Amino acid sequence: MKKWYQEAVIGGIRMPTQRSSDTSEKRWEKFIKPLLPKMSGGELFVDLGCNAGFYMRRAVDMGFKAKGVEINDEYIKHARYWEENEPKGVEIIQGDICEYNLPVCKVSLLANVHYWLTESQLNKLIDGLREKALSVIVVGRNQKSDEHKSFCDIDSLRTSFHDFTEIKSVVGPKHYSVIFDNPKLVEKDVDEVFNNQPLTKSRRFLGSFIKLIDNDSNPFNSDYYYYLKWRRFDDPEKLLERRVELI
Repeated sequence: MKKWYQEAVIGGIRMPTQRSSDTSEKRWEKFIKPLLPKMSGGELFVDLGCNAGFYMRRAVDMGFKAKGVEINDEYIKHARYWEENEPKGVEIIQGDICEYNLPVCKVSLLANVHYWLTESQLNKLIDGLREKALSVIVVGRNQKSDEHKSFCDIDSLRTSFHDFTEIKSVVGPKHYSVIFDNPKLVEKDVDEVFNNQPLTKSRRFLGSFIKLIDNDSNPFNSDYYYYLKWRRFDDPEKLLERRVELI
């Protein structure tokens, strides 16, 4: 393999890396870990532009479930090689982060990514984050280079996330990080949603309702759908769609 951009030690062997001082470990400890919101365990962490997956693997160590999206072929090879040899249960997706159908997540991370997008691409990405991410952590650079496609400074970033709520920032001599909370979304326990809803009698299905809203699951293969058909409700497909929207 070519030299890795993110450092990794796999099976006791250190992968050849491009960097020796400004490491992913240092960026994680200084710019990402201090901003992570409190969690109960098992919430989803999505790393957009995940490279070899260093940050999402660290997130798993902290109790998150993690998905990473990366378009670069070489970085995808690194991420998959790492997961194959030291599995942590991370999901690695090759694709364009601007076209990715983001799942509802507790945290979405953009680590030194946004200035490689054009402003129109970034605005499109933020539109998707506004609909699906409870919190967004962005790591950036203070100085723009000629290779960057858009701004990288923190003030321009704040303008792009103007309708999010800035919670905390860390500013260093070369890099910065900011966590934005999404005022459009609120986190609720599934149990709370059903207290005053007509589905209360179906509480035994609460554990399987994730299948109705998970992008990777087919709600028509859920126990709840089979229950609706067994009860011979009129138009169970339409009824299921209404339940999915409710959840």
